[in-house]
Amino acid sequence: MKILKYLAIIIVLMVVAWLVASMLGPKTYKVERTAIINANDSITHSYLAHFQKWPAWSPWNELDPKAHYSIAGVDGTKGAAHTWEGEITGNGTMTWTEVTPSSLKYDLVFVKPWQSKSSGGFTIQKIDDSKTKVSWYDTGDLPFNQRAFMLIMSMDKFMGPQFERGLFKIDSLAKIDQLAINSQKTSEAENENAE
Repeated sequence: MKILKYLAIIIVLMVVAWLVASMLGPKTYKVERTAIINANDSITHSYLAHFQKWPAWSPWNELDPKAHYSIAGVDGTKGAAHTWEGEITGNGTMTWTEVTPSSLKYDLVFVKPWQSKSSGGFTIQKIDDSKTKVSWYDTGDLPFNQRAFMLIMSMDKFMGPQFERGLFKIDSLAKIDQLAINSQKTSEAENENAE
């Protein structure tokens, strides 16, 4: 009987500790990463706004290469939606709520392995003809039952490295496009001078 009594006390203490930790945990989160992309704002915007280009740079494609993707609406415009179904990445949909040259905003809905909603986007700032500053951010509410866990592992530590990886890959791809444009301009200028 004493063992059952001690076991009951331990269980009650664990439940109380979980409830207290959940009350102390964060109610919301924000993850943000910024990078300089070595390409003009038009090239950079194209990689971000068009879901058909995401497989080339999305960090989640690397994590779940067997996932299935589909695009609804006119890609690269407000209302376009990117839906996925994967073993590791789960099921969800990202929908553009704003598409302008300097800002992209989305609503993100996860259905599996858990249900959640967030919003986020990208800010795009031209630095010069071959450099663009991009900030990628995501914000959301944390359900009560996840707040205790967030005292140990923050969303920033969970999502931040993925954002960094995605921005790094965009830079690598966009830089190649920018070099091709620069090379073409140089060639055209040389031809004009030769005439």
